[in-house]
Amino acid sequence: AALEGAAAAYEAVSAEHERDRLTRAELLAAVLACRGALDLTPASRVYLHASTGLEQAVVCHALARAAACYTCTALDATDEALAHRFRELRPDLVVAASDAVT
Repeated sequence: AALEGAAAAYEAVSAEHERDRLTRAELLAAVLACRGALDLTPASRVYLHASTGLEQAVVCHALARAAACYTCTALDATDEALAHRFRELRPDLVVAASDAVT
């Protein structure tokens, strides 16, 4: 209902949901809420491990808006790839989607 008459600023399609959409205003609100919840600063080093989609996009926009240093890995990344990224970045915050935990 919120999208009636408003163009989607971001759209994601995933297996779990037919289609997720946010208007510019909704995207900005979600990004600002995420940035505040994660207490991000330009000194933040963040490791994001999540599936591709709307939630990942919101977190990435929040990280970029805070000028934080971050890396993203896909859910199907190998253990070696995960360990390498972790050693290289030495994050002070790890953000993992609930579907990333097995």
